[in-house]
Parts: sequence; C-alpha cells; structure tokens
Amino acid sequence: MAGKGNNYSALHKMKFVLFLFLNDYTSIMPEKLIEGMYSSYYDPGFSLVGTLFILIIGALIGFIISFFIIRYATRANELLDIQKKTLQELKVQNELLSDDKGNSEINSFYLDELKKLQSSDMVSKSGYVNHSNVEKMAKSYKKFMEEIETKNLSILSARKAFQAEIDRLSSELNENQKMSFLSVYRERLK
Repeated sequence: MAGKGNNYSALHKMKFVLFLFLNDYTSIMPEKLIEGMYSSYYDPGFSLVGTLFILIIGALIGFIISFFIIRYATRANELLDIQKKTLQELKVQNELLSDDKGNSEINSFYLDELKKLQSSDMVSKSGYVNHSNVEKMAKSYKKFMEEIETKNLSILSARKAFQAEIDRLSSELNENQKMSFLSVYRERLK
C-alpha cells in the first residue's frame, strides 16, 4: 500500500508538470491540482506550537532542577558555616592546651570573665559594636598582663590565651562588626 501511495504521488506530480507544459504558465491552474501539489504533512503552525510546548516544558524542568540545586547548596553552606565555627573552637582549645606549661598555670579572673562573654555581648541592639564593652576588654587585657608579670608566668602563653578568646568573640561577628571591634580593641590597648 505504501508503494501505491508513492506511485500515486509521483503520477500526480507528473500530471502537474504535463499540465504546466501543455498550458502556458500564466493560465489559472485548477484548484484540485494546486491542492494536490502543495498538500503535505508539514504544518508550520502546529510545528511552532509543538516547539513552544517543548521549550516551556524544558524551562519548567530547568526551574525545578535549579530549585533543588539551590536548596541543597544552601544547606551545604549552612553545614560549612557550622564546620568553620567548630574548627574555630577547636583551634582555640588547641591553642589553650598547646605550648609550654604556662597555659596550665594561666588561670586568671580576667581570662575567666572574658570566657563568659559571647559575641552578642560585643554588639548593641542597633547592630553596632558596643564600645564600652570592648574598652572593658582592653582594660582587662592590661590588668591580665600585669597579673601574669607579677606571677612570673609565660607572657607568650598568656597573650595566646587572651588572643584566642578575642578570636572566639570576633569569629561570630559579620565583617563590618569584626573590623570595627578589632580596631576599637587595638585602639584601646594603646
């Protein structure tokens, strides 16, 4: 049957060519002959709708995939932040436990008071660094170092212990708060 359809189509085209050959090109062709010549299964309107449908489906699938990628990336970033905080705490503990015997002997009221503080204590409700608390920390550092010198303990270990606590407090601040906190702290140490 398929061969018969192809022969019919070829025969149909031959009739059309013969018709054109026998008649001049300016004459009006019969409707049936023109319809038969241009009939095909290609419909540009349907093809455009089909293409748009495929593009819309592709875009929806892309949005769904990107949603899940962004969702899992956000979770991964949160886990990385938790790991960074844990690593920072481990570094502080390592610094306190390492070095010479001075760390085990360094036990001061000033250092204990500093350990009780949280980074939220360094920031006021408005979001700015609380200068009075930072100033108290700088004064505590000076008194702490005086106490270390009078007890004849390791100054290097004492500085490391105090600096580890300063790093712990500043680690949870955002960049602007951290810069402000450290600049005020260094200024008050002078």
